[in-house]
Amino acid sequence: MLEDLPAGGTMRLVNKGVDAALIVRPAHVEAALRAAKRCGVRGVSTAVLEAADPPDLITLEYFCALTGKLTFSDQTLLEVHVVPSSVRTLAAKGPTEKDFSDAVMALQRPREE
Repeated sequence: MLEDLPAGGTMRLVNKGVDAALIVRPAHVEAALRAAKRCGVRGVSTAVLEAADPPDLITLEYFCALTGKLTFSDQTLLEVHVVPSSVRTLAAKGPTEKDFSDAVMALQRPREE
């Protein structure tokens, strides 16, 4: 179950989820919500977070601890966030629903050693 977020964060939680988090730019929120629904059908509960400027470390830390898996809508957005090395991250290949859901699902696979 997803607990209340800590106070002070500036990212907008658009969709609650506990298995993975999808961090997107405001223009990509609708595609991300559709992607979260696609992932849900496949058994992956996906949080959708609308990125804030500057990056919101409080909310990011919460979802790093909760899910350990963060998908970003693009490489630039990934690069501006400081993410612990223990957290799996991936940037989507493009800004579409399919790109987002493919990236979230890719992080669900076991790591290749």
